[in-house]
Amino acid sequence: MKYIDANVFVNAILYDTARGDSCRKILGRVVSGQTACTSTLTWDEVTKVLKRERDRKLAAREGERFLQFPKLTLIEPDKEILQEAQKTFEHYHVEPRDAIHAATAVMMGAPIISEDKDFDKIKSVTRLSYKQALANKA
Repeated sequence: MKYIDANVFVNAILYDTARGDSCRKILGRVVSGQTACTSTLTWDEVTKVLKRERDRKLAAREGERFLQFPKLTLIEPDKEILQEAQKTFEHYHVEPRDAIHAATAVMMGAPIISEDKDFDKIKSVTRLSYKQALANKA
């Protein structure tokens, strides 16, 4: 199981670059059966960034595609996750949304695929860069 951070989806959609290609390959592995999850809050992040960077129409279309993404488990932040996020937020001084992502990944026993180096501060989290995620076949 891998935890997919919002930036993987955003980069896959917005950029026709090596980074975008890497993200599309990562997401392609999920479609092909690699077990993966993300928080339901990822929908908010993806649509917000797409709306800001491009337009509402793209954000709406990609938000719907996200909700239909095959073989991706969406995890709702329950009280247990939020309590863990609170501890992470206080101890590591990360953004609240990153604390929720980290807590969700920890609860799922999953490394986070992300280029966000803020996750490196959090001792209980293993962050995989896109390159590491692609090198890791499991």
